[in-house]
Amino acid sequence: MSTYRHLKYLSLVLLIIISTGCEDFLSTEPDSTRALINTPKQVSQLLTTAYPQGGYVLFAETMSDNVIDKGTGQDDKVNRFSFLFEEVEATVDDQDSPDQYWAECYRAISVANQALDIISKAENPQEYSAQKGEALVARAYAHFMLVNFFSKFYDPAQPNTDPGIPYVTEPERVVLKQYERKTVAYVYEMVEKDLLEGLPLLSDGSYTVPKYHFNRAAANAFASRFYLFRKDYQKVVQYANAAFPGGNIGENLRPWNTTYEGLSPAELYNTYSRANQNANLLLAETSSLYGRYVARYRYGMNFRKWEEVSAGELSDPEAE
Repeated sequence: MSTYRHLKYLSLVLLIIISTGCEDFLSTEPDSTRALINTPKQVSQLLTTAYPQGGYVLFAETMSDNVIDKGTGQDDKVNRFSFLFEEVEATVDDQDSPDQYWAECYRAISVANQALDIISKAENPQEYSAQKGEALVARAYAHFMLVNFFSKFYDPAQPNTDPGIPYVTEPERVVLKQYERKTVAYVYEMVEKDLLEGLPLLSDGSYTVPKYHFNRAAANAFASRFYLFRKDYQKVVQYANAAFPGGNIGENLRPWNTTYEGLSPAELYNTYSRANQNANLLLAETSSLYGRYVARYRYGMNFRKWEEVSAGELSDPEAE
């Protein structure tokens, strides 16, 4: 009996300890276990992930007039059929797919919103001016890309009352949240609001490598592109000039006929995306299988189409 009582007592003690430990764990606020972000430098580090890390080249090209039906090859249904409203089996993990890009844009938006939330609660928010500017412009950019890919095209001559995409302006605090999908016009209004508020706050001096962030040149180029969609050509020119002070855009073009001409394919590959290239205004990391599989796709650009697009002469009539 004595042994039995001791075992019973020990079991009771262990149960109490386990129960207390579980209660302590469950009563802990989830956010209290996260790293504390409370300096401008830390917010800047957070914002390095406020950019979509998914590629849109494949599905955008597939639906453009830059491609033809080559007659043979693999029909990339994951990308092409998504825009034809056909049923496809794809997840957000499928590289180069519309599904992945959608998820990546909203992930980037969530990072921007988290940064803005931190800034709004800081004791000295004025010290976060540059970070606030980057977060606002990054949020505007991701929504701009989403509405243009996944809604009806904006037409400044129309009311644009077709459904847009959810414009998210606060961090998510629940697992599944219902968002209101307003109009295309509303999304454009919000993009413009964030862009115009954030752009003047940007400071290239706050970045270690400005071209890895929304620097002032990149943000002005984005603004020029935004107003091109709005067909406000006066502002297109205004922001384009701001992106290239002095108006010498030629210095920022790719040197195809000079420096690049003598490079091998490997050298060109390594040079093209460097931060020291004037043509690169903003660089963001993406994962893509496009280069590996592009030759296998049935719908794509061949030599004849390239000559047509570039308006050059067909040097090899038999080339395909």
